[in-house]
Amino acid sequence: MKSIFALLTFGALLHSPSALAGTTPGPSGKEVAASPPVPTDEGWRYTVGLPGWLAGLNGDIGIGGFQPVHTDVPFSKILDHLDMVASLSVEAQRGPWSLYAEGLYLKLSAGGETPGRLLDTISLEQKEVLLEAGVAYRIWEGPRGYFDLFAGARYLSMDATLHLEVNPSGVKAVSEDLASGAVARVTAAVKDAVSEVKAPALEKITAAAAGRIEDRVGEILNQYPRLPEAIRRIGGADGPVSDALRELVAAQLVAEQQTAADTVSAAKSRVSSAVTQAVQRAERKLARRIETALRNALPESLAGSKAWIDPVVGFRARFNFTDHLYVAAKGDIGGFGVGSDLSWQVFGALGYQFNRHWSSELGYKYLSIDYAQDGFVFDAVQAGAFVGLKYTF
Repeated sequence: MKSIFALLTFGALLHSPSALAGTTPGPSGKEVAASPPVPTDEGWRYTVGLPGWLAGLNGDIGIGGFQPVHTDVPFSKILDHLDMVASLSVEAQRGPWSLYAEGLYLKLSAGGETPGRLLDTISLEQKEVLLEAGVAYRIWEGPRGYFDLFAGARYLSMDATLHLEVNPSGVKAVSEDLASGAVARVTAAVKDAVSEVKAPALEKITAAAAGRIEDRVGEILNQYPRLPEAIRRIGGADGPVSDALRELVAAQLVAEQQTAADTVSAAKSRVSSAVTQAVQRAERKLARRIETALRNALPESLAGSKAWIDPVVGFRARFNFTDHLYVAAKGDIGGFGVGSDLSWQVFGALGYQFNRHWSSELGYKYLSIDYAQDGFVFDAVQAGAFVGLKYTF
């Protein structure tokens, strides 16, 4: 950014009487600033610019099937999160026709909203390449400014990495909730299946109870919609978790069998104590298995990249208040489902024409992008202050 401000200072020096290039003598012999050249059909006119955009980020970003994480880097904290920015614009004009291109490289890093109890912290690193190119046609031009219509394409390349830090106490608490919920489901399933447990019905009851458990596990995991799909399927997966679920079903079935067969209160009390302990051991084992599965399933980081092209149409305009002071505006809309579902941009700036060649602008730029495809989600707004320097020849 220091180079941009240095160039702005250099441009200001060019406007001083001792350094002004491109001035013309007035009737009194004093030099006055020349107005911007009016394009003619005699030849090409070229403009090179250094547009500096301090863009903040506000929106949802999802990578690799991971549910979108909300990230907010406000304008007031842009410099705290901005790692690097570089940009360049070029334009060639002849008569009413113009060819233009503009490129931007942006790197941001920021913390994101922690999704539930399972994660302690989450951070985002984003690299972005934004290229715009197109053809413009000037439908009006006069001493006071001009108005162009343009059509082109916007290329976006996003490279994002989410860094996740697991919360051990949160994982343990969620695992205990899952195991406790499984016990409740087992009890309800057994009582609903039969009033008196008999050996021939054991297989049917076990299957019914296991189904209820898996439903309950799924219900609880769905309370954490930002978890990857692999984690949400733990309850129905084969392996250690399913084995622990079956153990818990068996322990609860034994408890129901023995308490139903005993009629003596003392014996019933002893049996109830023993089977309760067995169920508790099975529940603790289930909780440990779920905890291990969650830890293994939660990644330390998720990375993803995506690139797409949006067709765009729009306008740009300029109005001159004086020979020096002017305002510039630009707006476009694109995407239309070809790349992103929808993207649109608005820009406004106050400009100063130092002489026939040099000008600078200070304004605000707002870009909204809504893209979701193949597990990559970028539904966000990038907006912030804009400062630019242009040289025309």
